[in-house]
Amino acid sequence: FLIFAAYILTVGLLLGNALGIGIAVAQKLTGFLKLDEANYYLSKVPVHFEWDQIMLINAGTFILTLLILLIPSYLVSRLSPVRVLHFR
Repeated sequence: FLIFAAYILTVGLLLGNALGIGIAVAQKLTGFLKLDEANYYLSKVPVHFEWDQIMLINAGTFILTLLILLIPSYLVSRLSPVRVLHFR
């Protein structure tokens, strides 16, 4: 259960990072998101990458999600099939 969840979580993180970083790189290269210079003093939305923070957020998301999934996994492992079926 936890290995399958880790696989799904990894795929989700990779796809989410690819999409988010892809949009940010496109903004950095093309500047397709414009700002009103009268209000913001900038002509386009600036983009700056902090790779250590991106990796820290990914690692924290991965670890926290797996830790939260340990609770239902632990509770289900303690169930006795005989007792569960008795109350059916």
